[in-house]
Amino acid sequence: MIFAHEFFDALPVHKLKKTEKGWREILIDIKDSNEIPENGEELRYIISRESTPASKLLLDPEEQKEEVEVCPDAGLLVKELSVLIKENGGAALIIDYGHNGTEGDTLRAFKKHRQVSPLITPGECDVTCDVDFSYLKKQLGKEILVYGPVQQNFFLKNMGIELRLNKLLQNCSKKSIFVFNIKLQNAS
Repeated sequence: MIFAHEFFDALPVHKLKKTEKGWREILIDIKDSNEIPENGEELRYIISRESTPASKLLLDPEEQKEEVEVCPDAGLLVKELSVLIKENGGAALIIDYGHNGTEGDTLRAFKKHRQVSPLITPGECDVTCDVDFSYLKKQLGKEILVYGPVQQNFFLKNMGIELRLNKLLQNCSKKSIFVFNIKLQNAS
């Protein structure tokens, strides 16, 4: 069994934007000294003037969104996992923040438990990007059976979270217990 828990969201992505000239990569540039604001953000996003290898090679030709994030490392890793599973048997469970091809701009950073600009303190914050599970599934093609993605509440309910909660509450030794109403919405 292979588990990947909040692993894929930490891998680097290429940010791409649809323009009048076609798909262009969103890059990071250094601001001129007269452009640096008080918060010290010395970097900025720019759109590449020309096509880049990422804008030519990584996109699905039928992509309809205006902005996408592509993680080729994630695609290669799921292909390697599928080979391991096909050769040795087993399964993989990938648990991560993500979507099924519906989002475009999810890159963000956290520092001291607060969301910050990824450009303010590079190297000093946790940079993350939602995983595009539709991209991962496309990389596998028909090579391996894929189930999901599913919502977290559906997964937890089907793994028995309600039973676990009730067991914990029964075994709680404290005199007063506060029970919070846990709603597992959309878990059918």
